[in-house]
Amino acid sequence: MLKTERLKCAFVCFQLRNVCFQHDGASAHKTSSVKQYLVEEFGEQIIGCGGFREWPPRSPDLTPMDFFLWGYLKQQVYDNPPPILQDL
Repeated sequence: MLKTERLKCAFVCFQLRNVCFQHDGASAHKTSSVKQYLVEEFGEQIIGCGGFREWPPRSPDLTPMDFFLWGYLKQQVYDNPPPILQDL
């Protein structure tokens, strides 16, 4: 979980205003305690699944794993099998 001290330091030291928290699809970010904490710290400035702002589909702002890797792996797994064993 995020450390409150680090966030507050970032806001004070760097004078960050209108900062959005963008989280990945990790299930840990979807728990009620984490959601409550994020709302307290960022208000409605939360981007991601279950946040106040949803990611657009296939957004380049997603992590490379979300944006590229899973689709590529799925394509490789479900591709037609090679005609001969040596092609593996």
